[in-house]
Amino acid sequence: NGGNLNNPSGSKIYNDKLYVCDSRNSRIQIFDVELNWIRSIDDPESYPFDISFDSDSKMYVTDINGCINVLDENGIFLQKVGGGKLSYPANICIASSLVFVSQKFNENVIVFTTCGTFICELESDDGNPCGIATDQEGRIYICDGDKDTVYIC
Repeated sequence: NGGNLNNPSGSKIYNDKLYVCDSRNSRIQIFDVELNWIRSIDDPESYPFDISFDSDSKMYVTDINGCINVLDENGIFLQKVGGGKLSYPANICIASSLVFVSQKFNENVIVFTTCGTFICELESDDGNPCGIATDQEGRIYICDGDKDTVYIC
């Protein structure tokens, strides 16, 4: 079933490959930039939602089950991050060795180091932080789906 998607959510281009969170198939699908299927990374226990990469080529995959799965560039599981701090992790981005994770329905963004150490919680006042992005200067942009705006941190 390579390439067949069921509820694809987050995706990233990394090293000329497209990584797609294939949520309902419990896997990450990998394509070339022409959308030719290369392979998948399967994990029947997970529900991947979004993906990001650190400077060491490690994949950080938000799992709606309440954690972030960290994988090496070959898809080998390395560690779980955020256990106990995350309840519905959605979008993720990494900047300067910090991992930013929006929590769907929880009105906040949780910040960890790439080693998994909890740093802080950025709360949204009755909002719904969803998309997260960074720029080259280290600013964090957080989209708020309820307030129809973007914040800069």
